[in-house]
Amino acid sequence: MNHCHRRPKPCGNGIAEILANIVRLQNIAEEREEREIGCLRNSLGSCNERFDLNTRPIEIFSDEDKKWCMPFGRDDEHKSDVFRVEKVCNGTATFRVLAPTGDPRFPYEKTNSFFTVSIDCLCCIRCLCDVHVPCL
Repeated sequence: MNHCHRRPKPCGNGIAEILANIVRLQNIAEEREEREIGCLRNSLGSCNERFDLNTRPIEIFSDEDKKWCMPFGRDDEHKSDVFRVEKVCNGTATFRVLAPTGDPRFPYEKTNSFFTVSIDCLCCIRCLCDVHVPCL
């Protein structure tokens, strides 16, 4: 995606704060007793009983409420609509494309496909249940 339709965020950019919190949680990835729901959960793991969770996968939606889908691999044949936020810096976010595996224990695997986008281009994100992505 080369551009976006920017629109003012009335209360600052809450998406930036959520993404930064997700990065922080993924970096510490420690077990806590607190169990909340939604994007602002204080620890990884509230949807899942695993203790080695290291990723809060997300879906991204555009201004037109369309879910983003990005290619991974050497061709454009393989695409995914699930991402791992890797970095938030200076109004941009870098995401890793996660490939679906079909395995309920390890539903995603890492890819070497990344993209960086202005956070102002993100209309909405949806947090999925925390998972363990091998070899991160």
